Amino acid sequence: ISLKPPTEQAAELRDLLDALAKIDNEVAPEEQLILDELLGMLNAYALPDGATAQTYRVVLVPQGAAQDDAIKSLLPAVAKTEYRGGEAYVAGSYFSGNYASMICRRYRAMNLFTIVDRSEPASASN
Repeated sequence: ISLKPPTEQAAELRDLLDALAKIDNEVAPEEQLILDELLGMLNAYALPDGATAQTYRVVLVPQGAAQDDAIKSLLPAVAKTEYRGGEAYVAGSYFSGNYASMICRRYRAMNLFTIVDRSEPASASN
């Protein structure tokens, strides 16, 4: 499986998804949420080698041993890492701020301190 499809194919799929979402001249909020994430992902495939897209990381910061244990049980495959002067778990990286915020709200609903941290895109020359 290719991790980087041809740019032209990614662009065609992006255009197809966009057209399908708008086919009834109405895009529901749920459709827009998923569409933004998928289009961001497909746009990232079209970047030149060495360039990176802006992403949004969902970061869980345990506020004690009980929360640390809870996060470990929720995300057993995710290791705690040093993060901005503390320790945290990066639950995932997303291409849409709205999608990342939706994921963040789900963890907050479990009373876990969770943030969305935006990374800046890098150009191919950096």
